[in-house]
Amino acid sequence: MISQDTLLRLMAVLRLIPVGPRMVDAATLQKRLEYEGFQVEGKAGKRKIERDLRKIEESFGIICDDSYKPFMWYWDPERHKDRRRMANIPVMEPMEALTMALAEDFLKPLMPQSDLKRLKKYFSEANHSLKALGESDLAKWRQKVRVQPGWQVLRPARSKEEVERIIYQAVMGQKTIQAAYKSRNSDVYKSHEIRPLGLVYRDRLVYLICSMDSHQEDISYLPLHRFNKVEITDKSFRKPKGYNLDKFLLEGNLGFLNSDKKLKVEIAFKKEDVYHLNETPISSDQEIISMKDGRKKLKATVADTEQLKWWIMGFGSSAEVLKPNSLRQEFKETYSLLAKKYS
Repeated sequence: MISQDTLLRLMAVLRLIPVGPRMVDAATLQKRLEYEGFQVEGKAGKRKIERDLRKIEESFGIICDDSYKPFMWYWDPERHKDRRRMANIPVMEPMEALTMALAEDFLKPLMPQSDLKRLKKYFSEANHSLKALGESDLAKWRQKVRVQPGWQVLRPARSKEEVERIIYQAVMGQKTIQAAYKSRNSDVYKSHEIRPLGLVYRDRLVYLICSMDSHQEDISYLPLHRFNKVEITDKSFRKPKGYNLDKFLLEGNLGFLNSDKKLKVEIAFKKEDVYHLNETPISSDQEIISMKDGRKKLKATVADTEQLKWWIMGFGSSAEVLKPNSLRQEFKETYSLLAKKYS
């Protein structure tokens, strides 16, 4: 009985052989198969590939040009349809499988469960293909790489799959929807006419970027899990003047914007806490200046968001807001209240 590893290797060989007049030799196939994670190293591996080629030669119309060495192999152009059929066999290439398996780790803390379910068959196929490679270097690589979120991992919000499906369809077709939506501070669903503009994935939530009801030029962002019922209509609409999704995000709108004004902040950090900002700046005009007391001062122009405050508070006593004074006073009051609670 043919082993799974052999079957996968034979299928890979069939895929890698070109259609005549292009040709390939066993040594080239060996390098390609090694790159994809198959154990075909050395002379023994090359002989294994040569045996594979002989096995499939008659059954699939593979032709060997043995008029000179090294022997060259190619698909008979008249039987090229057999090669096209091979492309439809649901087998993932080893490098594709590794990439997909790592993508699963990366996406788990980012995407809602309903969206991950849609990708489950691809993740399963990837892990199955890697398992079939046995102890190959590529299969071992899966055990040597991890994705670690840099934030507190939250459990995903639950949204209705049918609601998601209709909203995705409306975004794609740029169609108005009639929806029952519950705002954050309400227990009641209210009916709204919504014009969907885009979708943003953030912290395991999906936000619908849209305009609502009569406010055609005002952009809102609504978490999908707060929708109860959605109906797509035949009504098309035009995007608000000047709307651009990337611009909307760069302006900090999804960071719980406190005002439309930009903040020119100055923050003192412990020397060791500011190094990462040289590699991942907080803004395009960022400056880092040495202070007399040994600390580092960050100067930057940023959006006035709650996210900014959370980021600063994450440094605890290692960060001190110097400017603007309004933000400094806000932190002073916050830490004063915290001191009373923990005293």
